Amino acid sequence: MTGAELLLKIRKIGRRRGLVVTWDPRRGKGGHGTLYVGSRRVVMPSLRAELKTGTLHGILVALDLDVEDLE
Repeated sequence: MTGAELLLKIRKIGRRRGLVVTWDPRRGKGGHGTLYVGSRRVVMPSLRAELKTGTLHGILVALDLDVEDLE
């Protein structure tokens, strides 16, 4: 899964849960950016890059989401 695919899925989850989801590519170094979901935030790598399993898991933990939420 790429960062862009994950962002789309998280936006869907945000709409269902009534959370504001914002992507700010300026808040990060290089290709990284900051994803805000409600009151939580996480730095994500480039949206074009394929996310490694550990990175995906870390993002989900930081946002208090489960893998099942993405399906």
